[in-house]
Amino acid sequence: MTQETSTWRGLLGQIISDAQERQRIADLLRVNPITLTRWAKARSKPRAESLRQLIDVLPTQRQQLIELITSEYPHLFAEEEAWQEDIAPLIPSNFYTRVLNIHTTSSLFLRSSAICIAILQQILAHLDPTQNGMEVCIAQCVPSQSPVILSDVQQPRIHSLRTTFGRGTPPWNNHENQTVFFGAESLIGQAALRGHYIAIQTRDERQRLFPAHATALEESIIGLPIVRADRVAGVLSIASTQPHFFASTCLDLAIHYAELLTLAFESHEFYRIQDLDLGLLPPIQRQQSSIANFQLQVTQTMIQAQQQGEPLTRPVAELRTWQEIESRLLHQAWEEA
Repeated sequence: MTQETSTWRGLLGQIISDAQERQRIADLLRVNPITLTRWAKARSKPRAESLRQLIDVLPTQRQQLIELITSEYPHLFAEEEAWQEDIAPLIPSNFYTRVLNIHTTSSLFLRSSAICIAILQQILAHLDPTQNGMEVCIAQCVPSQSPVILSDVQQPRIHSLRTTFGRGTPPWNNHENQTVFFGAESLIGQAALRGHYIAIQTRDERQRLFPAHATALEESIIGLPIVRADRVAGVLSIASTQPHFFASTCLDLAIHYAELLTLAFESHEFYRIQDLDLGLLPPIQRQQSSIANFQLQVTQTMIQAQQQGEPLTRPVAELRTWQEIESRLLHQAWEEA
């Protein structure tokens, strides 16, 4: 270890010597770039919360930063390490075998749901073994009704993501049938746009950064994009009643579970990140009236298509209905802005 990187301040100074990287980190931490320079030169002292966020926005240097920061602030991560000792540091190898078996033996119609549900249940069992309270959800990209033409190929624009699977332990209940749309205003939307996870470690931080969908239940939450190369299918979100949950072991595990979820989706369900054009969506409470009668809307869509001589299968009618609901919600948010 060089003298320059023997302290966290020295390492930070080395990292932010690149102006573009300094600006990126400042944007993620919601601070002025000059503040980072002052931290690096020991001219100001960051808040404990800022130090915890710093290791999240620098994943490749995270372990080194934790060690260096701990030498100056020995109790900063002690609380998280104490309760995370009971969580196994790796995904069980037999679970990988189980997911691969589902992938190779399930019918195409059932494969995605079977893998998603198995992984969500495993996350709860692994990361919340004592049921302190956790919610896990998958939000998938919603292809728009009006694709853009690129090189003679229709490329769908993505204006929102929609929850398709969810599970929880108390105080979260009844997530199996709950649907929410997320746009650029949300943690889920921003994780998809950046192609990188976003971890929020306290309720106050969530309320400050992403107030539209914040609830009183979660203390910490992470959004992890489900990515293949430069394409994203959706976002895995994990919320916990424990503050500062996504550090060290739990962060690594969350990343690995998001990687495993790529097996749940077909190639055509992944969209180029540059084709994400997320709009703004209303808060959860104001979405429910549009979603509550979904099955009735699907039936009406099928009837109308039949009357027009263009009968639809139910899956196609459901997708079209979701797209119509998305359009109404985007318009509603625009009117309320």
